[in-house]
Amino acid sequence: MIQLKTLSAIIFLLFLAYTNGVSQTTDDILSKAIELRASFKEQEALDLFDQVLAADPNNFEATWSKSILLARLGYRMDNKDKQAEYYRNAKTFAEKALALDSLNLNSNFAMAVAMGRMALISGAKERVAASKDIKFYGDRALAADSNHAGAWHVLGRWHHKVANLNFAERTAANLLFGGAPKGASNDMAIYCMKKAISLEPNLILYQRDYANILEDLDMEKEALKVAQHVQTMPDRTLDDPKFKKEMQKLIKDLD
Repeated sequence: MIQLKTLSAIIFLLFLAYTNGVSQTTDDILSKAIELRASFKEQEALDLFDQVLAADPNNFEATWSKSILLARLGYRMDNKDKQAEYYRNAKTFAEKALALDSLNLNSNFAMAVAMGRMALISGAKERVAASKDIKFYGDRALAADSNHAGAWHVLGRWHHKVANLNFAERTAANLLFGGAPKGASNDMAIYCMKKAISLEPNLILYQRDYANILEDLDMEKEALKVAQHVQTMPDRTLDDPKFKKEMQKLIKDLD
């Protein structure tokens, strides 16, 4: 008959083997999800990150990644209500990532992106209200990593949007918030976008947004050059064909 101590040891070893197997499987899934995220295969990556979170609800990598992926996928939705749903969920997971690590680059970047996406489909009052927080989280992301292209891109868009508020936005800022957020400028918008592109030159999104900013600032020659360059770039994301068509239209308008 097996002694009690021996039986206890066997059970303990079986438990260790089981938990190690679960951990190993989760680690493998997480690694594959990260690989898919880097390849801009958002839905496939999100499905795997969801598996990780099912096994480990407080996994930081999966949490902030889910926020970013929801923001990217929401951007592709044609229906505004569906977009809003994705963006709200992106913000929820960004908040959770911040609760897990408030100073981390990726938790702050995820929040800046989620709020920036939501601002795109919101009214003037909501856009102005969000602008302060977008800048706050973008700055904190850069404080964690001054060479993060995505954070520079977020801040480039922030400077351009805030420096060029429309009448409704400026009215809302004056009436509700004592004026527009301070420090925004078109010069800084251009600087930040150039910085983002220098750090990630092969991402069409950054080039497209830069060209649009240049065109909006009546820098047509420079905008045309960027738009033409976009046509020579290989597609990396599912959004790139759409962005190229937008730049083709810009070229036609400026030619």
